[in-house]
Amino acid sequence: MEYLIKNGLYIGQAKNKVSIRLRCFICDSPARAYIKGVCNFNAKHGCLKCVTVGEYSHTSHTVTFPDSNCRPRTDQEFRAKKYGPHHKKDSPLLRLSVDMIEDFPVADSLHLVDLGITKRLLVGWRNGNFGKYVTKWSAKDAETVSNFLTKRKLPSEIHRSVRGLDCISHWKASEYRSFLLYLSIIILPDVLPNDALTHFLAFFCGITICSSENYSNFLPLAKELLQCVFVDHFKDFYGEDYMTSNVHNVVHITDEVQRFGPLPTFSAYPFENKLFSIKRMLRQGNNPLAQVAKRCSEVSKITKNRENQQLENREPFVTTNSRNLTVLHLKEYIISTKSKDKYFLCNSNDVLEVKKISVVSSEIKIYCYKIWDLVEVFEKPVKSSYLNIFKAKLPARRTDTIVGPQDIKMKLVCTEHNNHLYFVPLLHTV
Repeated sequence: MEYLIKNGLYIGQAKNKVSIRLRCFICDSPARAYIKGVCNFNAKHGCLKCVTVGEYSHTSHTVTFPDSNCRPRTDQEFRAKKYGPHHKKDSPLLRLSVDMIEDFPVADSLHLVDLGITKRLLVGWRNGNFGKYVTKWSAKDAETVSNFLTKRKLPSEIHRSVRGLDCISHWKASEYRSFLLYLSIIILPDVLPNDALTHFLAFFCGITICSSENYSNFLPLAKELLQCVFVDHFKDFYGEDYMTSNVHNVVHITDEVQRFGPLPTFSAYPFENKLFSIKRMLRQGNNPLAQVAKRCSEVSKITKNRENQQLENREPFVTTNSRNLTVLHLKEYIISTKSKDKYFLCNSNDVLEVKKISVVSSEIKIYCYKIWDLVEVFEKPVKSSYLNIFKAKLPARRTDTIVGPQDIKMKLVCTEHNNHLYFVPLLHTV
């Protein structure tokens, strides 16, 4: 890698030079500490981004980081080993022309947000194992949440449905992600006190803003919500003994989003998915490397069906399956008449429900119902409409309208609950 960064890569007979640059190192916390040669994330000097010093808690049996406003570490001081106990050994990565602080993001949404904060909050609410018990759910509350989760139908782009709380120890990261981004704001008002709900909404709004390029103008607001509201007041609801490294690292999320872009662009999700596909290539424990190499070689020789390639090259396009379901295919999502895929926000900021999709003289027409009387889902810490989140009371007032694919702004996740329809943007379509 050192050679490639310095000299580039020459390809083909023409010897075209391709410059190589490392964007960042995406790891979980133990791996990040290992490759940098520093102390682990749960050590007192374990923060990779600032010089905060943790304190051991005999209540939670872990190191906590109550100070969220400390001086940031720098690449120059790191290479000069000015951080004392933070350094453990010399890393071979020091030979590369990378920033040893900035190029190692801690804001990996899979490990920090989904398997970190969201999981910790959900398990803590259900089991009541935080220091303060103001947010502990009763058995009836937990059953209410479970029943709500198991009945939800999420859009086709979300491949894994969310299981009940009785299976929470087996939840995958994507289930925590779906709960946080699309379901939490609907069910949590039923089971959390108002002040604890407002505190959680600061986390929800901050992560939502950091998850889409179109919300980048709100990044200063996200920084205030995540640091000044969520982290600084975390101890008021859950106790200072539970301000772990994950809670502390929330402070650094917006700085890394400003450097690298929205959270999904430097997440570990693609690598975890690829690792899973590689593991599925193995048929036995013998010679795993040879098996993977042969399967990868075979996959690379498979050519896509030409018809599918033509369809992909002329998006948007319409298909009809054997059940006479008409589907509109857009670049990153689909729209259809199925209940889970038929809601979207148009360019005029109206919520539309698909009634029928047809092609008339090579022109795609989407016959819809416009849903009226939309109101805010929450007004604190910010109005939900700023994030394109709305609700409408049932029976919703509807009027007919016709639009085209060019009028679609984003797809919406629609959820019915307590005699209301809730509309939340499918974030990768924003």
